[in-house]
Amino acid sequence: MADIDNRIKRLRDKMINLGLDAYIIPSSDPHLSEYVPPRWEGRKWASGFTGSAGTLVLTRKESGLWTDGRYHIQAENQLQGSGIRLFKAGLEGVISYPDWLANNLDEGNVVGVFGQLFSVSDIKRLENKLARKKIKLNKQYDLLEGIWDDRPDIPLNPIYNHDIAYAGKSTAEKISEIRREMNKKGVNYYLVPSLDDVAWLFNIRGSDVEYNPVALAYGLVSQDSAWLFIDPRKINEEVKETLYSNGVIIEGYEQIKDRLANLGKEDAILYDPQRTNYWLYESINPGCKKVEDMSLCALAKAVKNHREIQGIRECHVRDGVAMVKFLYWLDENLGKQEITELTVAEKLEYFRSQQKDFMGP
Repeated sequence: MADIDNRIKRLRDKMINLGLDAYIIPSSDPHLSEYVPPRWEGRKWASGFTGSAGTLVLTRKESGLWTDGRYHIQAENQLQGSGIRLFKAGLEGVISYPDWLANNLDEGNVVGVFGQLFSVSDIKRLENKLARKKIKLNKQYDLLEGIWDDRPDIPLNPIYNHDIAYAGKSTAEKISEIRREMNKKGVNYYLVPSLDDVAWLFNIRGSDVEYNPVALAYGLVSQDSAWLFIDPRKINEEVKETLYSNGVIIEGYEQIKDRLANLGKEDAILYDPQRTNYWLYESINPGCKKVEDMSLCALAKAVKNHREIQGIRECHVRDGVAMVKFLYWLDENLGKQEITELTVAEKLEYFRSQQKDFMGP
């Protein structure tokens, strides 16, 4: 708890220096993922609470953490002695953190957030809530930068092709489908910020997030070009060749900011306000027409093609074989050796690892 006390004190000192009266640390990354790379586990670092979901709010004198029913007991234990008050979200009578801030701050106070970690929708809701009390929202600062001394770097794990034998459609075919939908919506650009949408559209997979086959990247599609914004060190020649042959331009991860800023007044861009972080939204040329709609990729990938459906069936058959082998092992060994949830999980993973195309748990 001494570490947590020291971290919160340093965060508060920085808040005061920047003129902030409160600061919000969520559990997301710039792609608004539920499960995030270690670099963006700031709420975990600052509070000591290790659950996957939760929001830490600091004022100059108080601190609170909001988390859902999955983690009430865990959070209660991990926050003990930290001075951080637990708010059990979802229970009757428990106030939300925007309401708590509105109730505990004064007119003219400033709340800080880092715009990369909040969706456009979340920022607008928060601004509306705080504006009633004439409280301002500053979206500029990553308060953890310079305080989190051993903060992990952005992951550089290599990506690989998701073969058309499994995807059923090439990247070029998927981009063509997306462009048809863009035409219907009357836009000539479409922003792709979510990691699962990027992985689907460009037929790539990665390992930047534990147990999730995704890579940190953004996508952008126009009527005649498509860009993948990713650290080039993650891409080998085979992947590069496949992307190029499907008409994809590769640019650096943060170059998306410049690309969005250079859109013209005659352009119209579609983005999903629930999946797009505020930093990206703010990067779009103010003169460009902005169209809010549901993610085009989310709708397209929801309808599985024949090859995907066949692949799902084949996966279930292979997993069924692994389960039968496991159940046989269980019947043969129950009562003969100590069997716990952990040994069961290990044995299940072993039998699954023996099946064709196993990629990991």
